[in-house]
Amino acid sequence: EQAASFQQQLADKTEASIPQDKPLGLEDCLRIALENNLNIKAGDIQARIAQLDKKAAFANFLPELELSFKDVAWEQQPMSQLGGMFTVAMQDKSMRIATVDMQMPIFAPATWLAYNMRARGEEIGGIVADYTRQMICLQIAGLYFQCAAIEETQKSFKAQLAAAGELLKQVTAFRKEGLVNESQLRQVELMVLARQTSLDKNGRELAQAKTELLAAMGLSPLAKVTFRQIGRASCRERV
Repeated sequence: EQAASFQQQLADKTEASIPQDKPLGLEDCLRIALENNLNIKAGDIQARIAQLDKKAAFANFLPELELSFKDVAWEQQPMSQLGGMFTVAMQDKSMRIATVDMQMPIFAPATWLAYNMRARGEEIGGIVADYTRQMICLQIAGLYFQCAAIEETQKSFKAQLAAAGELLKQVTAFRKEGLVNESQLRQVELMVLARQTSLDKNGRELAQAKTELLAAMGLSPLAKVTFRQIGRASCRERV
């Protein structure tokens, strides 16, 4: 049930994060990753825990106050026989006792050491959280440009496959006229198959790169996503 719930939550988050029929740019991918990446969330949680540890360590410098209250009631008031018919009360029938104790630490080297350690831990936690964000942004940028490069390569493979298909048509026609032999026709057919294989391999590489990018963004790796076209000038500006 938890696995099914997680998958549904991931699908809902992916649908809300990726706009319909709108290609994503690098800025969009970075924004989504900073909002959903689990490593970033874990880094923020660790930084928050370090901050709470520092506050807890500072509590050792605060005064300690202890309050106690006691209420005692006798069913019958204790009496003492003085002699004859005369009696006198030994104490009240009910008693209430309240005490207040307060301690104020003045000099505690171990406390100062513990507080300084927690303070350094808070600083380190903040640095680690910022470093995690930078590394995730670097990873997202690398995967984004990898997807863009594979898509550009895919265009070249499609053009090569189309050219090889046209060449096969021409060679097939020449074969019917007896202008080329059987081996030459088979060579062209082999070239078409090689172009198709390269295109299929490119498609698998693109799907894998998109999967890694979506996973790094904290979204479902099975989601369908497209990217905006990136020109050379735009690439140089981002770099």
